[in-house]
Amino acid sequence: MLYILHYELTMSTTILVYSLLFCRIAIALVFASSFFGKLTDLHTVEETISQFDLFPKRFSHLAAWLLLGSELTVVLLMLLDGIWLGLGLTLAACLLLGFSLALASVLARKIRTSCNCFGASKKSVSTYDLWRNACFIACALGGCGAALSLKNVPIRPELWELSLTALAAIVFVGIATQLDEIAQLFRQV
Repeated sequence: MLYILHYELTMSTTILVYSLLFCRIAIALVFASSFFGKLTDLHTVEETISQFDLFPKRFSHLAAWLLLGSELTVVLLMLLDGIWLGLGLTLAACLLLGFSLALASVLARKIRTSCNCFGASKKSVSTYDLWRNACFIACALGGCGAALSLKNVPIRPELWELSLTALAAIVFVGIATQLDEIAQLFRQV
């Protein structure tokens, strides 16, 4: 009986470790790709912020740099352990929630503009952007929960474990960022 209880605790700990690793990699990928996509065309980011019409246009340049700084901060925090990782996941969830509210505002006010969430794009903001962000918010919050549960558990995955988890995270991020195209494929069938 005692052996079974120990096995269950070990198994649940293992699941939490892999869950945290998955969330950590996925959030790092999301924010890194967003950061580098925006960094290559800062002028478009400023225009997008202006078109969202959430605050005076004269603050667009500052807002663009704050946005880039916050995204880079999340990426850097995903590389750290302990409280810093939890802080990074929490910051990611808060930023994604803020982005979602901005996107919902654009949709509600029927403003026709691109999201440019991952760099310059011609695609207009849609509800799929909100669904994508909901997936990423769930991932960040799941990572927060796993991080809290694993407070003092050392996490040192082997290379093959890291590779498989990274592959799963890449697939997840790829699918979530292409929800609108995937939905269109199903509509054509």
